[in-house]
Amino acid sequence: MILKANEVKHLYRRTARFYDAALLGYQLLGLDRHRQKAVAALALRPGDTVVDLECGTVANFPALVHAVGPTGQMIGMDLSEAMLAQARGLITRKGWTNAHLVHG
Repeated sequence: MILKANEVKHLYRRTARFYDAALLGYQLLGLDRHRQKAVAALALRPGDTVVDLECGTVANFPALVHAVGPTGQMIGMDLSEAMLAQARGLITRKGWTNAHLVHG
């Protein structure tokens, strides 16, 4: 089933608060290892800028921060304002001043 944009927004608005908790099972199965491999394949270097489309709660950002360092930039874009609200919380808690979010 293919969802329309407004249906996707509604789905993520309802699930944003517990989205990261829902991923815990996948993390136990090695999801973070796959994230690390994916980021390594990008061959990012300190100072690079990276864009994470449909970034959700920015679960990829820890690996991206490590890759681009404090002089790099991370830009996350998502269509769900609720997911971006969760992302803003993590960015603030981690103190990532080089992380930027775009709603779209």
